[in-house]
Amino acid sequence: MTVFIINDVNKLGTIHVGSSNPVRIMGIINTSPESFYKKSIASGLRLAAVAKQMEEQGADFIDVGGMSTAPYLSTMVSEKTELKRVTDAIKIIQKVSNLPISVDTCSAIVAKGALKEGVEILNDISGLKYDKVMLDVVSRYQPSLVLCAHSKKPVKGNNITKTRELLRQSLDLAKAAGISRKNIVLDPAIGFFRRSGTGPFFTKINSDWVERDLLILQNLRLLKSGQPLLVSVSNKSFIGKLLKKEDPSHLDIREGLTFDDVLLVPKYSNITSRSQTSLATKLSRNISLNIPLVSANMDTVTESTMAVVMAREGGIGIIHRFLTIKEEVNEILKTKRSGSVMIEKPYVIGPDQTVNEAIEYMQEKGVSGLLVANGESKLACRNTDITRCTVCRLVSSCKRCYDKGRDNCKTRNQSW
Repeated sequence: MTVFIINDVNKLGTIHVGSSNPVRIMGIINTSPESFYKKSIASGLRLAAVAKQMEEQGADFIDVGGMSTAPYLSTMVSEKTELKRVTDAIKIIQKVSNLPISVDTCSAIVAKGALKEGVEILNDISGLKYDKVMLDVVSRYQPSLVLCAHSKKPVKGNNITKTRELLRQSLDLAKAAGISRKNIVLDPAIGFFRRSGTGPFFTKINSDWVERDLLILQNLRLLKSGQPLLVSVSNKSFIGKLLKKEDPSHLDIREGLTFDDVLLVPKYSNITSRSQTSLATKLSRNISLNIPLVSANMDTVTESTMAVVMAREGGIGIIHRFLTIKEEVNEILKTKRSGSVMIEKPYVIGPDQTVNEAIEYMQEKGVSGLLVANGESKLACRNTDITRCTVCRLVSSCKRCYDKGRDNCKTRNQSW
């Protein structure tokens, strides 16, 4: 999958991207057997099933490629072969899905053939720089564009600055072809900047490619140039480097599920003891969980109460984003406080405060108990079970204070 990072409002085909629109997802279908990621390769009946599944699972676009452009593989095929693969796939997808289709190609011949079949989006990883005839095709058919950062010449210097310059060059080419910037999305080309490669579609750099990709991902906002960004990171080899998996096709990336309800169907199991099982997993390299459950940060799902419950069960809660910074900090402090073995600054009430005041204070601070202390911050008693006079409502924390309170009761003539 490819993920859109939303910035300014634009359209790809009929779909609005950017601004307050939701993050958009692009499903990738490769029809090239030479592609490094074999699970992405589809044709015939399987292609139709994959396209339907992508639409059902929430994809907003389907991107079709007929030739692998991986910079470390020798995968060039003829334009005739690429065109047949792409047009066959487009016809199959159009029969089973109404999603806008994007064609991933740097060839003007392939682009023209796809656009004639009704494709709305051209995804050119060369940023319109590989095929000189491409501008004529774009000018005639006026598709929406995804433009990648690309240079035929070696690039030196600051990777962010150079990537931004290359993207602006492609924007100028699109403008010359009459394409409105409202129909353009930019791609910083994760995985395509290398010291060396075997194909014509990578940009040569003199720095480490993994460091370059991570730097770009950390500074996406500096690259937008007023356009939304498309970031293609699924199964890219930099993930393999981070996970120390050299072969990107063998990445053991576990599936994450979101759901409304889960139905557990009882079945026979060879497991005879709980000690034989473990639900432990990792949320990230440094965050371990005892159970693979996370409460989302969407809407108002997770605040301190939910986060505390999730943590105590072995999972984790991510505080939602619809709070001010001060409110977020307060929720986090409440969550951390609940897990402290020793509370350095406990919440305290005085012995003369009423139960109602204590209850209000506990609700305000999100706690279930308070210490009772005098003006010198000394505990009034050790037993914190709250008792009180049924008439004057004075707080007494233990039987000794309760009995003493009889003499001090404001309505001592009344029964206790």
